[in-house]
Amino acid sequence: MLADFDDECGKIGLQLNLTKTMCMRNGWVPDAPFSLNGTSISECSSYVYLGGELNMMNDLAPELGGRKRAAWGAYKSIEGIVRKTKSSVPTSLFNTTVLSALTYARKPVRYVTRVRMRSAPSNAPSRG
Repeated sequence: MLADFDDECGKIGLQLNLTKTMCMRNGWVPDAPFSLNGTSISECSSYVYLGGELNMMNDLAPELGGRKRAAWGAYKSIEGIVRKTKSSVPTSLFNTTVLSALTYARKPVRYVTRVRMRSAPSNAPSRG
């Protein structure tokens, strides 16, 4: 299958980087060496795809631990604003930073810089 993919890539001028190509085996595949064009392909037990860790053991602990750390990091980045603000802004900040970090990926979305910039006092002279 990888050889077919390599052939199709070659037809449009693309070439596989065999030093970066890795394979991950499941329990149904024998432990025979895996190679393409005489180059041995290294194996991995897990990898990160679209922000989530995938592994053949279906172990969710590393993924959940990473999301938990990302959510705490996102919360720590907005903690000062949340404590100082009494409106609905803390709820919006929590929903956009902490929940997105916990739900979707390991890297939290950084809205805090924009909020701080908007809430900072302006040194520009007022028009009027």
